[in-house]
Amino acid sequence: MSRFLSLLLLLHSTVVFSQDSLWPPVVTEAKPGAYWWWMGSAVDADGLRWNIEQAAENEMGTLHIVPIYGVKGNDANELPFMSPKWVAMMETAVDEGKKHGVNIDMTLGTGWCFGGPGVADNNSSTLASFKQEEGGGISVALRRKAIMVKRPAPGGEGPMLDPFSLRGMENYLAWFDKHWAGYAGSMPRAVYHDSYEYRADWSDELDEAFEKLNGYRLRDHLDVFLFKGDENAVDADRVRRIKADYRRCLSEMHLAFTKRWTDWAKQRHLLTRNEAHGSPTNWLDVYAAADIPETEFFRNDKSPLVAKFASSAAHVAGRNYTSSESGTWADEHFHEKLGTLKVLFDGFFLSGINHLFYHGTIYSPETANWPGWSFYATTQMNPRNTIWRDAKYLNEYITRVQSVLQSGKPDNDILLLWTPEETWHRTLGTVIHFSVHNAKDWFTGSAAGILAQKLWNAGLTFDYVSPDQLKTLDVKDGRILTRGGEYRILLVPKIPYIDTDALARLVELSERGANVCFDAQYPKDVPGFYRLDERRKELDALKSKAPKPIPVPLFDHIRAKLNTPVSKGAPYLGATELKTISRRLDDGRYYFVANVAPQFDDVPEKRPPGIDTSFRLANSCKEIVLLDPMTGKTGRAQWRTDRESGLPEVRLQLRPNQSIILRTFDAKPELETADWQYFDKNERKRIELTGPWNVEFLSGGPAIPQPLEMATLKSWTENGSSYENFSGTAKYTLTFNADVDENSKRSTRRLNLGKVCESARLKLNGVELGCVFCEPMVLDFSSSLLKATGNVLEIDVTNLAANRIRFMDKEGIPWKIFKDTNIVNIDYKPLDASAWPVQASGLIGPVTLE
Repeated sequence: MSRFLSLLLLLHSTVVFSQDSLWPPVVTEAKPGAYWWWMGSAVDADGLRWNIEQAAENEMGTLHIVPIYGVKGNDANELPFMSPKWVAMMETAVDEGKKHGVNIDMTLGTGWCFGGPGVADNNSSTLASFKQEEGGGISVALRRKAIMVKRPAPGGEGPMLDPFSLRGMENYLAWFDKHWAGYAGSMPRAVYHDSYEYRADWSDELDEAFEKLNGYRLRDHLDVFLFKGDENAVDADRVRRIKADYRRCLSEMHLAFTKRWTDWAKQRHLLTRNEAHGSPTNWLDVYAAADIPETEFFRNDKSPLVAKFASSAAHVAGRNYTSSESGTWADEHFHEKLGTLKVLFDGFFLSGINHLFYHGTIYSPETANWPGWSFYATTQMNPRNTIWRDAKYLNEYITRVQSVLQSGKPDNDILLLWTPEETWHRTLGTVIHFSVHNAKDWFTGSAAGILAQKLWNAGLTFDYVSPDQLKTLDVKDGRILTRGGEYRILLVPKIPYIDTDALARLVELSERGANVCFDAQYPKDVPGFYRLDERRKELDALKSKAPKPIPVPLFDHIRAKLNTPVSKGAPYLGATELKTISRRLDDGRYYFVANVAPQFDDVPEKRPPGIDTSFRLANSCKEIVLLDPMTGKTGRAQWRTDRESGLPEVRLQLRPNQSIILRTFDAKPELETADWQYFDKNERKRIELTGPWNVEFLSGGPAIPQPLEMATLKSWTENGSSYENFSGTAKYTLTFNADVDENSKRSTRRLNLGKVCESARLKLNGVELGCVFCEPMVLDFSSSLLKATGNVLEIDVTNLAANRIRFMDKEGIPWKIFKDTNIVNIDYKPLDASAWPVQASGLIGPVTLE
């Protein structure tokens, strides 16, 4: 080959990264989805088309059909679930979705959880009660139909399914096969199972499954369910061990139940989304059984360490997506703010979620009176709510972040073993539900939970792994390989129980070169009741082969193994309150970084300060580019290689609530992007833009107020009742002069809008600048847009819908027109908005130019 041809091929293969190509290609799954409640399934083709068009225009990627209770007085339009007309509407939705680039998912049932008319009594959720008989025996009384489907749609009423019964699942799936028999139309992308809300603790299949799993009969030990002694009673150890076997058996039965559902879906080319939380199981195994594990934050229960169970299962099992039920009771009805949601969603992203779903949106006919149809517990992310107008900008932010977090492979260093045995060995009660609401009871204070919190605080990246998942691991060149990625350390916390099979697997992995670390001590005992002496001897023999527990401070040992020792200089990224998550690419990494409050709240007293400092990365690189997921802008970062560690240190300048993405390269790339624009640390000149401001009300209701002229900015609600009741959008216009010279034209200016209630689109001299919706309300632009005189600044400000809802309740205008629970407030009491305080609205400022 000639030298010229070799050079030509080299040039042809060189990748040049422009601003656009630094971002991953956007796929539909990168866009946010939404739960899409069909109230009474009273849908029609025109309504479906309009709803899907609206979602597509606002950059949503998936709508998830959830048939639910109906609207009062609308019975004639309701479609029974899975009737021929209902199935036809499902097909219409899927086909319309394809036209507009919107996936359609559906709950495999109505309301929640699995259940309905196809569930026979002996396949229903079952509770057991125990009674000491006079003859000394113990009787078991079973209560069938222990809980009915919650919030069912017409045609979906009935008992919840026994969540431990394969027979029940087979019959349940056969009911759907019957109703889909002969159907050759379009099917949804995925079917869904909601978070576990069954109150079942028994099953007709329990006795057989228990004996097969444990080697002895549960019926011979029913006295354990009558135990009311303390943990130190003589018989307490037998009780806790038998109950642990019982709980582990139910966990295995529910896992088989879930796998049967996912196998059925796969045979029909459907994906599965499953919320394993709430179940009395090893979450990791049940999450991993689905194609898309799904977690949630619920009101104040927002732990990234709990959400990581779903993403860990996805990473270990090689699933591409982890989804989330997002924004459930983020605030009171019609008080949800885009900025609040942005901060909340950053918490999901830092937890490893990359396919989030709003909770949610509602099918509502285009002709329905404002505010349209509403669901009782929702963000009301729908075309009637005022936040919908600017939600596109939040959705574009979500899409950019998720496109990054769906790229490459997981990039965590540590696998942390988690087992529920510590909780399963409690003496009291029957099943123990592992919920997002009670993490303090089962996780926070456990050995794994304490260690997970320390890892999180130290910025050491990790995923959880279950004892069963240990069987799927491989080792190559000292790296621990999973189906989804690779890890450098397998860490065993100070757990009290471990099965001999799990310890044998840890020994085998260590012998093959895996770095297996026991925190300070070996697990002390085997779990369960049967063959105790024999299994304890096996455990002791295995301990003699296992790596010695770490005698030195654990994190010193871990950092030494990771070649990231603590040293002078910049802190490691993630080791402070500024948290991060990364993805490994073939030629580098992406890091998502968010400067948000630890509990992902957006309230002034919890808001973190701004940051302008350097952080050390744990991996070497040859170039670092910064990407702004809010605007799409990119630029070369200021960074250097630390001489002592050989690791890069990069300057990050982040406002409160701001997020950034770092793109690192293993080899020096060709870049067509400018240097990142950092603002001077020195005090910047601030010029307040003063009135008069002209205010024109553009859209909203109940009526459009008259225009205003404001010499001083204040809430528009201070101008009388017609303004106080108004929810919608107003345009603020200001004409001003600016200091402009040739040097300043090459600089960047910052508009700080001060207080905005609640989102604002900006235009300067006819050029759109973008939208702001998260505190602090600032936006940067090129000084070249400014003129010396006659600059025209236009700001379209949209407030919350709360003031209009308040007006409607004060006037007795009916809008709460729904069956079942109708509309309740955030405390699940009847909603009366008439007592709400008036929400400040509009541009309140001060507006400054920096």
